[in-house]
Amino acid sequence: MLIGERAILSCDQPNFAVPGIDEETTLSCEATGLVDLAAFQLYADVGLKVNVDVAVIGVMHDEDAFHCEHPDEHHQLHWVLFMCCDAGGENHPGLMTQPGSDTSMKLKGTRWVPLNEVASLMSPPWRTHVASLIPWASTIIDRRCACAEAVDLSGLWTRESSRNVGVMDGLMARGLSAEAASHAANKPYVQRWQPADDSEPSGSWVVTTFGTPQTHSNGEPCIGARCLVYPLGDWNETYEGPSVLFGPSPAAKGATRAEGQLLRRTWWMPEPQASPSSVAHASSTRHEAEAEAGARQAGVLPASCAAHTTWTSCVDEAGEAVQRFLRGGELVVRRLLFPEPLSAMARTGRRPIVSEETFVRTAEPPTLDRKIEACSLQVEEDVPTGKRARLSRELEPVGP
Repeated sequence: MLIGERAILSCDQPNFAVPGIDEETTLSCEATGLVDLAAFQLYADVGLKVNVDVAVIGVMHDEDAFHCEHPDEHHQLHWVLFMCCDAGGENHPGLMTQPGSDTSMKLKGTRWVPLNEVASLMSPPWRTHVASLIPWASTIIDRRCACAEAVDLSGLWTRESSRNVGVMDGLMARGLSAEAASHAANKPYVQRWQPADDSEPSGSWVVTTFGTPQTHSNGEPCIGARCLVYPLGDWNETYEGPSVLFGPSPAAKGATRAEGQLLRRTWWMPEPQASPSSVAHASSTRHEAEAEAGARQAGVLPASCAAHTTWTSCVDEAGEAVQRFLRGGELVVRRLLFPEPLSAMARTGRRPIVSEETFVRTAEPPTLDRKIEACSLQVEEDVPTGKRARLSRELEPVGP
């Protein structure tokens, strides 16, 4: 949970953001809706915007509401649960309160705190209410994680370069010349996504990136292929060959294996632009499906609207977040380049450089499965069981 201190306090305000509705606002609750009111107050209190910084993932119903005793009356406390949808802010809380932003004027000392530790940081009487919030919020979060992991990204995907948005600028920001950036932005780009087998952690994906795919036209895949397992959570990767983002390979610079590792983290996060996935709801009970339909009508982002997100960085160097999500049956790849350490960008207010690519599902050539199977066998021979590795056989450089 993101917590912080209000920078500007009145004598009757506690020193933390408390969800609630004042008497005047309550008069319009029925007409406006609880989610809209909570979103308004969230922005008014701490400057965070719905579907930009955070997404609505849960609304407390009457049967779960907390009964609060007030000197003048008895009332219910309804929580509206928001989840971060900013990949940068997820990694560094300072990026959600950057200089010049609406939030920076209202919050200070922000930090991410485990949900089960938040109650201890509150003062009475809110400590009891926050402690009671945790089971309700945890159930919603667990449900969203299960739905996100059921989103089907499998298939062979081909980039439609004519629909690139900001890709040239993003590549030039990584140090490429205009000519090289134009070539990289427009060259064919093909990936295959498939769920990992039981030897890998649950929720892992195997991603095979092919070099130039022109040879697909005669039924044969290219010679170059790069296979990489994306597990959920923190992991490391040692890359070989030149990288657009991180430069020459560590070996070329004389680095040790440890020095050449990229720090990576993969997770699913709410994505307001994603299309709801029917596959993710296939195992839902009728009650769960009806409950989610009602929540969606109330303004809650569907649980299957999620982006498979991977953060990649070297220690104290540039970083990049890559988000992949389904929109209208197509795979959207959004890249956010953080050209400076996150702490520096949080201080200066510099924003990431964003680009977007669109991939469409492509029918697989008959011989493609055999080629991928051969790559997989080579990985199994060279790498101990359970270890994550990448098979690099690239004719053209493909960055991490």
